[in-house]
Amino acid sequence: MTVIGLTGGIASGKSTAAGWMKDYGAIVIDADRLGHRVYEPGSSGFEAVVNEFGHNLVGADGQINRQLLGGKVFGDPDQMKRLTDIVWPEIRRLAKQEVADLKRRDKKAIIVLEAAVLIEAKWFDLVDEVWVVTVDPGTARERLMIRNNMNADQAQSRIDAQISNKERQQYGYVKIDNSGILDEFHEKVTREWKRLVRRAAQGTPAPKTAATLAATKAASRSAVPARAASSLRLPVPKPSLKAAKAMPAPGARPAPPKPVGSGATASNVTVSRTPVAPVKATPVQPAVATKAAPVKAPPAKAAVPAKASAPKAAPAKAAATKPAVKAPAKSAAKAAAKPAARATVSRVAAPKAAARPAARTTTATRRSAR
Repeated sequence: MTVIGLTGGIASGKSTAAGWMKDYGAIVIDADRLGHRVYEPGSSGFEAVVNEFGHNLVGADGQINRQLLGGKVFGDPDQMKRLTDIVWPEIRRLAKQEVADLKRRDKKAIIVLEAAVLIEAKWFDLVDEVWVVTVDPGTARERLMIRNNMNADQAQSRIDAQISNKERQQYGYVKIDNSGILDEFHEKVTREWKRLVRRAAQGTPAPKTAATLAATKAASRSAVPARAASSLRLPVPKPSLKAAKAMPAPGARPAPPKPVGSGATASNVTVSRTPVAPVKATPVQPAVATKAAPVKAPPAKAAVPAKASAPKAAPAKAAATKPAVKAPAKSAAKAAAKPAARATVSRVAAPKAAARPAARTTTATRRSAR
């Protein structure tokens, strides 16, 4: 597969040449058509252009008024660069995608990427050969005045806004001049197409020009920092020698930690002494988790004395039976004590009863004596 980058200045006739090459069997990708897709409403390019140059660019139909936009950027290099910084990367992305799709479908196809700004945008890496169509500025001005209905000053300002023919020719492997009549131009394009077909059949790629090689190298060098920045990673601190020895080998299982009380020391448990704490954070957690299990072992051993205390319940039962044996003795003693108390009372009450009759006798005697 061969990809031709066809470029040229305004009114040079590059679109006419692309049409003839399409008739010969080439697949043409029009970069200007891709540019229209960039301006479509809802796309990222549409939003970027409107935000950069103002919402007054959007017409009643919701589309960007490209004539109004052109009036803002043409003749002002700074404004033009602001626009191309938005549009060119989007066109390149779409063109690269279409070229890749065509290569997958037909590996023997000849693709023509027609792009007026191929050289300015430095899209050399997208193509295998660069074809440049030139025309003298006076002829280009006359064509613009007729085709685009411009006056001489407007046409000349459009020509001056582009690079010169001399600059373009430095990058072209095939150079076709279109300053003459249409038949001459057609003959030149047909001749170069036949040479291209022979090169493609022989598998001989066209050599790159010195300017193309230099521009390609410059573009690749400028793209390296962008790629490096996207893949930038923070440096990882190197562990110390002790930490490296303590770290397990890749793929090896860590040794089971010793339980507490079975020879474990502070050096085995404390891992955070090394200066690379984040690296050893992973080993520390398993060590602490596994050593917590032996700590709970003493409560399990304490269950053995609990079983041994079961025989001691017998004395408790025996002690409970002792009051039952002594209870009759105490009740007998109380029963014996009660009659004794009653006897004592009767003994005390007896003299009082005896004393009362005596008192009554003395009173009767005294009355009889009177």
